[in-house]
Amino acid sequence: MASIIGYRKQVTVPLAHWCRNNCGYCGYYCRDNEILDKSAVLDDIKESKRQGVYNVLFMSGECPDQNSVIKALLKSEGYSSYADYLLALCQLTISQGMVPALCVGYLSCAQLRKFKGLISRIELSLENTSDRLNKEGLPHYNSPGKEPKVRLSMLRTAGKLKIPVSTGLLVGIGETRRERYRTLEDIKALHDKYGNIQETFIRAYSPANGNGNGGGEIDLQLITDTVRYARAVMPEMPLQVSINQLLPYYRELVEMGVSDFGNRPLNGDLLMPQAKWPNMGKLARDLRRVNASLVERPAVRDDFFNSRWYSSALLKNIRKRANVRLGSPSANG
Repeated sequence: MASIIGYRKQVTVPLAHWCRNNCGYCGYYCRDNEILDKSAVLDDIKESKRQGVYNVLFMSGECPDQNSVIKALLKSEGYSSYADYLLALCQLTISQGMVPALCVGYLSCAQLRKFKGLISRIELSLENTSDRLNKEGLPHYNSPGKEPKVRLSMLRTAGKLKIPVSTGLLVGIGETRRERYRTLEDIKALHDKYGNIQETFIRAYSPANGNGNGGGEIDLQLITDTVRYARAVMPEMPLQVSINQLLPYYRELVEMGVSDFGNRPLNGDLLMPQAKWPNMGKLARDLRRVNASLVERPAVRDDFFNSRWYSSALLKNIRKRANVRLGSPSANG
């Protein structure tokens, strides 16, 4: 039987780049005091719809309203917090017949409650659940939102609230094999208890190249070792990698059980801008040589298509877009 390899088309809307964390590897964070206004967001949504892309991922650094300038900008627009602004944007997205998702870092229990039923998923990477990586000189030092207890607590809360999540880990940031394995075991424990993890992703840290940008050589052995262990401990879990980062290794990844090639943004990969997405028609043809089919998938997986997870308005949008999602990958460039 041929393997089915999915990918998801989306537009990624970068709301703010300021972040309270100081991760040593981040290519998204910058020290600006700006936040995208609602009219610009609406323009992005309309352009996305015009191009037939209905998944909208709102992205930002963590807790940008801890920045006094951004907080004042939000207040001037009538929003008491960043979470309230996000809520308005999600409601706007749904009203446009689209499907919103969030990748904004930590949200408290009270904040998460606002989004119950109104987002297809929250994307929150655990990165790694080792406290050691928060020590001075290591990548998560002075990054309060990357403390494992903080992120695990948020994922537990999302589980209790029946909010779907996409989570995973970043490999190659100085962790040990045992720390990678433990992170995967923590993800399994969360899903066993709450059942709300739509997919587990494994991303590779791409070190700086000679120009000071991400795009240096990736340690493939770390990726393959992590994929194998993930498949062993979570055989039924959809397993995702970013194919724009790992394209030369598509054959090995499929053979090891990867079932998803990630989110193909309409406007480029904001976390890894140097990693360009491949031509999907060519990738589909290459995959057929290894007995695999490339399929654009809907915003959520089949077992999440119900009112347990989503409001009636959002579920209507999800179902409608699921019915029109399929087509020749060659048409997608």
